[in-house]
Amino acid sequence: MLSPWLAVMERTDCFWMTRNHLLGFTKSLLHNAVPANFDKSLPAGYEMKLREIVKRPLASVPADYSVSRAAQLMGNTGFGFLPVTNHGSVVGVVTGKDLAIRAAARKLSLDSALVSGIMSSPPICLGLDCEIEEAVILMRQRCIRRVLVTDEAGEAIGIVSMADIEG
Repeated sequence: MLSPWLAVMERTDCFWMTRNHLLGFTKSLLHNAVPANFDKSLPAGYEMKLREIVKRPLASVPADYSVSRAAQLMGNTGFGFLPVTNHGSVVGVVTGKDLAIRAAARKLSLDSALVSGIMSSPPICLGLDCEIEEAVILMRQRCIRRVLVTDEAGEAIGIVSMADIEG
């Protein structure tokens, strides 16, 4: 009989670690990801927060946008990740991978298929005051490379990616 960890690995085709291994990995990752000009004399117990690395501004697409228009926006902005909104609220996200796999592989008409039909929902969001270590753990658990960052009111204000964290 397979252990629960192996079953999860088979289903998600993702790399999983125990929490203790991941915490150790994250600490070494964060230690190596510190920019050269960063003041390393931080107070004891200091934990870096997402607010320190969040990327702004945030481009988004309405849920009723065509897949083609979303792909054009991604190409024009260089973003591979766009929040999907419906009446001002974020209802999902669409990535370049979503475009390639969900739209192209299903042979959808890119001009008539809607972003709402290929988006990932619900979106994974973290607050500005979330510690980077927690964000890394969540992204590894969910096998995602980017998360939306929200302000105190719950409004999406930016994105943090694994590349941002790794430096």
